[in-house]
Amino acid sequence: SGYIDPYYFDSGEFTTASDVFSFGVVLLELLTGLQAFDSSQRALDRKLFKRARRTVVPVDPRAGFDEARETLLRDLAMECTAEDIEERPGLEDCIARLLGEVREAEPDVVPPPAPAPAPAQRVRECVVCMDAPPRTRFSPCMHSACCEGCAGELMRRASSPRCPICRERIRSFEVGDFIDTSGTPMERGGGGGDGGGGEGVRSPDERYVDQLASRH
Repeated sequence: SGYIDPYYFDSGEFTTASDVFSFGVVLLELLTGLQAFDSSQRALDRKLFKRARRTVVPVDPRAGFDEARETLLRDLAMECTAEDIEERPGLEDCIARLLGEVREAEPDVVPPPAPAPAPAQRVRECVVCMDAPPRTRFSPCMHSACCEGCAGELMRRASSPRCPICRERIRSFEVGDFIDTSGTPMERGGGGGDGGGGEGVRSPDERYVDQLASRH
């Protein structure tokens, strides 16, 4: 009774066909909503198999199976619980038939490709104070490297303001959001217009920019 294979119960010989029988009982439970064995109602399992043998399986409407799935599960359950163990399918066949039903039920939809991760964006800071975004752009060199406060102070206090990036003389600056044009500060080499040796001689304006940075 219940999940026990009658062949095993009668002969004492356990085979994989006995597992197939138990699997078929589980399928019948899914279809009918009935229990294979209930100690309070021992005739339940006998009634279940009696109906299965007549191919009239009382399908539980709560299961929500459509007609095609009901037919598949009912036929497979009946084959698995066949009295003759030679008529029972193998476990591999049971799985293949169920998986085939799942594949047919699911639409063959190709998921959209995952969006490419956004490139890491470097946080831009004023090259003088290192405390505010560089929302100015110098003219004529077009470098965006200083915040509005540092750019304004540079223009007011330096007699000949120069860009802290390229050292070109600054005529004016504009305020706004600009692309990163700062690059890396250029080092002055020897033999330039200021004369001097290997490190070069820094102009008063260049020293003033350094003083601004040191104050912050």
